[in-house]
Amino acid sequence: MAGVQASAVEARQAVPPHVEILSPAEAIHFPDHWYEIMDERHFWMVWRTRAFLNQLRSLAIPTDTPLAALEIGAGHGILRKMLEASTQWTVDAADLNADALFRCKPGRGRTALYNIHDRDPKLAGRYDAVILFDVIEHIENPPEFLRSAIFHLKPGGYVFINVPALQSLYCQFDVVVGHYRRYDKPMLEAHLAAAGVRKLDDRYWGMTMVPVLVLRKLLMAMRGDRPESKSVLQQGVLPPGKFADAVLQAVMQAETGLIGNAPIGTSLLYAGQVG
Repeated sequence: MAGVQASAVEARQAVPPHVEILSPAEAIHFPDHWYEIMDERHFWMVWRTRAFLNQLRSLAIPTDTPLAALEIGAGHGILRKMLEASTQWTVDAADLNADALFRCKPGRGRTALYNIHDRDPKLAGRYDAVILFDVIEHIENPPEFLRSAIFHLKPGGYVFINVPALQSLYCQFDVVVGHYRRYDKPMLEAHLAAAGVRKLDDRYWGMTMVPVLVLRKLLMAMRGDRPESKSVLQQGVLPPGKFADAVLQAVMQAETGLIGNAPIGTSLLYAGQVG
């Protein structure tokens, strides 16, 4: 597939040899410090992946057979790395944030700077699944964005989504990372239905984290951190010490092992199908 001429953003960086430039990079409102904090060992990344694999098992969607997936908004590629380690899937990683994407390590799938609104004809109907984890809350018009994502799916292909849940938990952290909203089931289902996706399942996870995020919201309101404050991001995702991290890891193990479909949670997983 033909690439495009590197933009000024890429021109200031060395493009890794495994990264394809299919679209110009864009300036993305997202703190780079996130990529220094979140890796495959972070309790939240592990929790999200386990919750997703549990959802796949409940839907009898196989992970031990090859499946071609496109991860849109792949960032620095940690989810792709975790899924390719846990499944036989091949995950192509796509993003418009060159700073993040150039941190991606090579995987079984391709790694591409790509704008899904370009709708490259060579990618039309190519994939068995599209993965949009913690992406559409950053999008002002989700149905339009989702329609561009679906362009890349085969008939009968899957749409897998994760979003932050419960607007009542919206706080300065959400402002810093560029969230337009936090979701509940009816809102997420409406956005997917407007894009022509049929729901198979949606479920909350992180139920035991709800009190933690309530406390986070209260503390940030009391501190009055400015939106650009780096400390807001650190407070939002970093456990305050090894003991807290161990507690959160234990809570994650308990919830993912005992609770299949929580009535409430800090995040919301959705699985749907097109065609």
